Amino acid sequence: CFGFCPAYQVEIREDGTVIYTGQQFAMVEGEHRATISREAVAALVAQFEAANYFELKRDYIAEVTDLPTYTTSLTVDGRSHSVRNYGGGMVDMPEAVSALERAVDDTAGTARWVAGNAETASVLKAEGWDFRSTATSDMIVRSASGEAVTGLIAAGADPNAKTSQGEAPFFATHNEDVALALLGGGATLTAEERARAQSEARERSWTRLEAALGAR
Repeated sequence: CFGFCPAYQVEIREDGTVIYTGQQFAMVEGEHRATISREAVAALVAQFEAANYFELKRDYIAEVTDLPTYTTSLTVDGRSHSVRNYGGGMVDMPEAVSALERAVDDTAGTARWVAGNAETASVLKAEGWDFRSTATSDMIVRSASGEAVTGLIAAGADPNAKTSQGEAPFFATHNEDVALALLGGGATLTAEERARAQSEARERSWTRLEAALGAR
């Protein structure tokens, strides 16, 4: 992927331990952990077994460019298998492969780290996260969820704190929902900045943000 596809890895262990590692373009970077029920793990393994996972090919690779790569793997009773999907739908990959990819994400709850959601602030708070840190401002910019940003601000994040690149998150984000959450959460703009923001919102067809700026 040549764009902003988030890179991450998630491991789900038999005891319910979830180990997430966020890399480039994921909202939350680094290693973070959570716990799910053993029953949820068993249900996920059952989905792999129902799809005859160990009989699937290891690679479903299309001869195209600029697509994300998804890799799943399973180890059960000492037996391991992995499947790599790069545009697999173009080369007769079974739909079960994509369904398993979604099931892994859903079971692990990766959305709270990858794009962000209503749970993001609470899981970070449980870790003792410093919401006043520059890393939080960087995280806000990478977020794809206004709901997550609202939660971070409620937990103590400063909507006006500069990123590690010296930018204001409001102008650095590429997501309208995030910009709206920052504005609603206390981002301050000078008259000149407001005019700039309205112009940029118009160029991006961010009609909700343009309306919100005009109402203030």
